[in-house]
Amino acid sequence: MKERPKLGRGLPDVSKFFLSDASHQEQNAGEVTCSTFAPESLYICSPGSPLIQSIVTANLALELARHGHRVRIQDFSTSNETRLSTLMGSILFRDDRDPGKAFVRLYGLPEIMIEDGFSGDLGKEKESPHEAEPYRDDTGSLTLVNAPVLLDFIQGRAPSDEYIILTMTDEKSLLKCYAYIKVIHAHGESSRVHVVFDDAVNGINSDTVFRKFAGFINERLGFEVDYFGSLLHDEHLERSISEERPLVLFDGISITKDALIRICSLLLEGYKEGRLTEP
Repeated sequence: MKERPKLGRGLPDVSKFFLSDASHQEQNAGEVTCSTFAPESLYICSPGSPLIQSIVTANLALELARHGHRVRIQDFSTSNETRLSTLMGSILFRDDRDPGKAFVRLYGLPEIMIEDGFSGDLGKEKESPHEAEPYRDDTGSLTLVNAPVLLDFIQGRAPSDEYIILTMTDEKSLLKCYAYIKVIHAHGESSRVHVVFDDAVNGINSDTVFRKFAGFINERLGFEVDYFGSLLHDEHLERSISEERPLVLFDGISITKDALIRICSLLLEGYKEGRLTEP
């Protein structure tokens, strides 16, 4: 008989994390729209860096769990380095009966289930791509889709409630981000899109860049996107990768951790922080 995991597993990792009020940081003044956070699915996309995409997915899952949400992750990573089971390896329980599933069970938090998106029927397309079902379940879980870097994947699935797109701020990256937003908006007009700048270059005013970018999108598509800030990289990010432990579980000051917590806070509270629609 397989030994059942002890209830206290992960308590040192999660105690300060669970009790912290870090995600309730005061928001900057600006145009803010509040709504109830109740999506069933959320896609995370980073056309320029599958690794950063997976890092955001892992940390976002833990932050959502800390706020009481049950989370189910569909992981479509194509390399071992970017797999959620690698980045969360130090806190993971594996199911020997189903190698396509793994679980994060930290004391005091709802369970996080990670599924291999390419296993079984999950990775198969139907004859008509628009007949493909969205990733939803009947357990009340929020499904995070760690999407492959393929526009066909988005077009081949039913529209999601929310999308987070991470992009660099150079022209080529922003054009690629625009292509994703155009496809997402055409595929589901009610879907919300949140943009995060990944490691913005020093000296660049990210707010100004986003204002111009959002104005371009609004002019071309008549569609408004949300700005969730910049994800700056620090040495703690590298440590979290090497230790296979999501950054939000680390103690101490980290600009990357603060940005990850802020992304989740804005998502949960329904804020459209920095909604800059003017060109």
